[in-house]
Amino acid sequence: MLTADSAAASCSPRQLRVQQFEDVGAKAYLSPVVFKGYVKSRTPVDAHGLYEASFLILKPLKGFTHPQPKKRRRRLQFETPSSSNSGVACRQGVVAALEVNATYLVFAERASQHQFRPLAPPLLATKRHEDAVEGLLGPTFKIKYPTVTLQNVTVGTKLKLKLTCHYDGNPLPLIEWYKRGRRIEPTKRTKIVNRKRRSVLTIARVSDKDAGWYECKAVSVTEVIACASAHVTVNNEHGPVFPPPKFKQPTFQPPTRFGENTTLNPSHNPYESSLCPVDSYCLNGGTCLFYEVVGELVCKCAEGYKGKRCENKDFYNRGSINSRQAI
Repeated sequence: MLTADSAAASCSPRQLRVQQFEDVGAKAYLSPVVFKGYVKSRTPVDAHGLYEASFLILKPLKGFTHPQPKKRRRRLQFETPSSSNSGVACRQGVVAALEVNATYLVFAERASQHQFRPLAPPLLATKRHEDAVEGLLGPTFKIKYPTVTLQNVTVGTKLKLKLTCHYDGNPLPLIEWYKRGRRIEPTKRTKIVNRKRRSVLTIARVSDKDAGWYECKAVSVTEVIACASAHVTVNNEHGPVFPPPKFKQPTFQPPTRFGENTTLNPSHNPYESSLCPVDSYCLNGGTCLFYEVVGELVCKCAEGYKGKRCENKDFYNRGSINSRQAI
C-alpha cells in the first residue's frame, strides 16, 4: 500500500494519485494515456538506478487522437527496484521491474507530442486486466459511486482483531482506515489486505488501547467519499473496555387533553445535544452533534455539502442536516 510518507518529492501529484489506487480500472480512468505494449528491449541500469524500456504499442486504448501506425515504438524511463527504494512510489522515475519480451498495460501521460511519462508501474496484460480496462473505457461505462459497510466487533485481549469492510464501486475505490480521526498505516502488528471487494484490517495481540471507534473510508476516482464506522470492544479480566453506546427510547409527556399542545418532558429532551463521540464522523467541515436520548449522531453540513456524513456536494441547497442511528 502506497502511503504519503513513502512517496518521494520527485513524484508528480498525478503519479501519486494513480499509484494510490490498486484497481486497474481506476488507474486507467485517471491516466490520460493507456496502451498495451510489448517490451522489445531495455537499456542497462545507470548509476542513478534508471533505465529505459522500448515498447511496441500493440493496442492504443486511451489518449490517441489519431490512428497509430501498427507497432509504433515508444521509450519510457523507469527506476529499477532496490532495497533503498522499497515501498517508494518514485524518485528519479516510476519504480518498476520490467522484463524483455513481456506484454504490459501502460499508464502514462504525454510529456511532449511524441514522448510519454509513466504514471504507475505497468501491469502484465492478462485477460482479466484487459477486460477491466476495455470495459471501463467502453461506451457503456457508467460511474458507480462507492458504498461501504462495517460491523461492530468484540474481542478479547491478546487475541487477533479482524475488521472486515465490504465495499463496492466502479471503478473500485481507494480504501483508507482511520481510528479516532487518524489514518491507520500497516505495521508489523497491523495488516491491511484489500481483495474481492473486502478490506480486512487485522491487529495482532489486541490490548485495551485498541478499543474504540474505527472508520472505513472509500474514495472514488471522482473524489466522492463513502464511510462506515464501527466500535471495537476489548474484553479483559476486568470486563469490557469502552462499551459501545446503547440506543435509548425518548420519553415524551403526553398531552392532557386532545387538541392541546404536546410538550416534551424537560428532563428527557431529545433535542439537547452533546459533543460527538466520533471526531471524524462529519466530513467537509460539517459539525457533528450527539443526541444521547435518542442515540443519534447528527451532521450539520457546511454550505455546499449534503448527505448523512456531508460527503456529497450540493449544488442546489445551502446546507443540510442529516442523522443516523448510532451503532
